[in-house]
Amino acid sequence: MESFRVVLAVALDQFIDFTPVALRLRGVAMDLAREHSAALDVVTVESPDCEVTGLESTEEKLARYVEPLRSARVRICSHLLFGEPGEQIRKFVDKADTGYLVISSHTTPRAGGGSVGSTAGELLKNSPAPLWIIRPTLREAEMAEDLRIGEYPCVPFFR
Repeated sequence: MESFRVVLAVALDQFIDFTPVALRLRGVAMDLAREHSAALDVVTVESPDCEVTGLESTEEKLARYVEPLRSARVRICSHLLFGEPGEQIRKFVDKADTGYLVISSHTTPRAGGGSVGSTAGELLKNSPAPLWIIRPTLREAEMAEDLRIGEYPCVPFFR
């Protein structure tokens, strides 16, 4: 199955550094790719609504995020897309021979609730591939909030 691919979609642009759930997500995707002898595509989407200067760029974060996968000799391609995340990820998955799409939801787990964030919700309704949604623990969600860049999307700051 040379063309079988695992697509990992991760949010990087709205955070100062990698969130705990993004790190866990990377491990899940790597395990899936290895289990299926599949290539791994790591996708992140940058919103055109906000340009933050003075911080590491999304492109730089993506390169740093995939480095442990490259070091582990996982067959990997990284992709920086632009636009609305749910739409751009769905389009990417449509074009690739995707066996699994792995994403996280940044919505805090609620008692008795099954809610997910907007991108995960969009992909849950319209994913062209089997979907793995990794939900953050309450602690991971709290830590992600501490890593969030201001009120994202935002008016540019740190100039």
